[in-house]
Amino acid sequence: MRSRQLAVVGVVMAALAASCATTEQGDAGSVTEGDDLESVEEAPHPGPVAPEDGPFDADAEIRLDLMEIHPDEASPGDHVELHYPQETSRGVGFVLEERVEDGWEVRYFLTVSDREDPEDPGGSWLPPDNPDRDEWPDIGVEGPGPGFALIPEPASPGDYRICTAMQPDSFCAELTITR
Repeated sequence: MRSRQLAVVGVVMAALAASCATTEQGDAGSVTEGDDLESVEEAPHPGPVAPEDGPFDADAEIRLDLMEIHPDEASPGDHVELHYPQETSRGVGFVLEERVEDGWEVRYFLTVSDREDPEDPGGSWLPPDNPDRDEWPDIGVEGPGPGFALIPEPASPGDYRICTAMQPDSFCAELTITR
């Protein structure tokens, strides 16, 4: 599956490069006779980052008794609050996964902040192909929260979940990203 995704990404990149070259020549997006449109597959995700294969932790479950997201509907660039009703221990590393058919696929890696500064609540994100994607500080956090997660600007609308990462029993809560 990974090699197929890489092949698709290569085809898409080649198509984009050809499109850019055509645009520079003043013939934006035209199709000429002999172009093999059936050989160009659509990108597997409409966003600017390639998806991972499946969830970060296949055993992670949605556990509203352990984590709630407020609001549960947000736009790219918004911050959401993560609350922990049982004051469950966690780290600062999280993943944002998109629902794809009957499963989940990693879209972004998140660092959740507990800063209460309304001007800058913190939080950061990295795409899944960034080599530093899971280099979180080794910090344990406890208490009810809130923690603040930044919804990545390039995120596409859809159904998502935010999950804890790099811990034995990962847990998640769902949210919807809108435009």
